[in-house]
Formats: sequence, C-alpha cells, structure tokens
Amino acid sequence: MLNALEVAVLVDDYLTEEGADAGALPAHGLCLLLELERGTGERVVLLVDGGPSLELLEHNASSLDADLESAEAGFATMWSYHHVLALLKLAGRSRLKLHLPPPPKRRVEALEELEGYGAIAVPLLSPAYNERALLFRLERGFVAIVGCSAYGVDEVLYRLALAEERLGAEVKGLVGGFNLSTYDAYGLRLLAKFASRRGAALLPLHSTSLEAREKLCRQFGLEEVPGVGTRAEFG
Repeated sequence: MLNALEVAVLVDDYLTEEGADAGALPAHGLCLLLELERGTGERVVLLVDGGPSLELLEHNASSLDADLESAEAGFATMWSYHHVLALLKLAGRSRLKLHLPPPPKRRVEALEELEGYGAIAVPLLSPAYNERALLFRLERGFVAIVGCSAYGVDEVLYRLALAEERLGAEVKGLVGGFNLSTYDAYGLRLLAKFASRRGAALLPLHSTSLEAREKLCRQFGLEEVPGVGTRAEFG
C-alpha cells in the first residue's frame, strides 16, 4: 500500500497555461510521470506511457523540470505508437525497466500485480491493443490510471468495478484517457456517475475531447482543464 501518489502530465493532446508558459508542447498521446511514496516513506518514480516522440517527451520533461532519469520503470498501457513509442526508445538507452502489454491479440483476463509498485494491472477487452489500466492502492482506496479507453469507457468502468469487487476496495481517483466527446452523452454520464458514487477525484486527459474535459471539470469542480503541465496529488 502507498502513502501518496503524485502525477505530472508530460505528454497530452492539450496544453495548460502553465505548460505553455514553461515552453512545453502538446501532442496526440499520453505520458504520465508518477512519484510513489511507499509505506516505508521511500519514493519511487514510474512512467506510464511515453507519447509518440522521445524528442517531444524530453523537451517537455526539461521544460517542466521533470527528471526522466529518476524513473526506474515504465509501464505501457497499450500497443499504440502514441502511447508506447517514446517509452521504447527511452528504455533503449537507459536503465528503465519496461512493463509491456502481452502481444497483440493474445487474450489476457487475469489481474497482474506489479511487485514493488503497489500496483495492479487490470486487462481491458481490447484484442488489437491489449490495453491495460493500472490500480495503485492507497489507504483511502485505488487510484486508477487509464491510457486510452480504446474500446469504450463503459468497458473500462466495467473492468474497474470487477477489480474493485475482487480486491475489496473502491476507486477513489480516475486519471487518463476516457475516449469521450460531448457527442457521447451516455459515456459522459456513465463516467460521472461512476466517479460521483465513489467520491472519486477525476482527471480527464488524452482521448477525452477538450469540450468533454471542460464539461467534466465544471461538474467536478476543477479550476483548470488538465493537460501538459498539470500536477495532481493523491493521498
């Protein structure tokens, strides 16, 4: 179990005002730098996805004063270049330990514990990509990190609910791509209801359109639309 989890958004489709002021750039993709505080007080840094370009990732990390060299492991949520490409290139020239999805089209249904990180990988129904979500367990409950929701937010929320039932704790934070626009009124309601019922914090990114992010931010009281440059803490 973790004491705290800090999220820094290094790559995303949208750029915050802080990110723009720092000189960072937006791009279609996702990269999150997570700083985990273990129960012992020890801290460990983990990358989730990397985005479509190592050059862009390094530029944004430098602009935002994020130390990529401090990351000891990288977790790819799915086999899509705008999630995994920069991560693969970074691992090719550093000590980064990679946790990659199973090969495309190989069906995986079991939860997988990532030892040492207080995390559990949750397989989603996505035969072409083998997308996975990550659950980080804190005292209050899980923080769920979602890459893209390529096969729909309803599938993601269904799998997260099954994991909650099996693991005996609720999701109290939702971060990542939810594959939503304002045209998907059903998906937006589903996500909002899932989060509201659990009192969960929500940080919509990547495959969530700007208009959908704005709507969710108003509903959940977020002062700024999240994107490159956003930092959030869960504890």
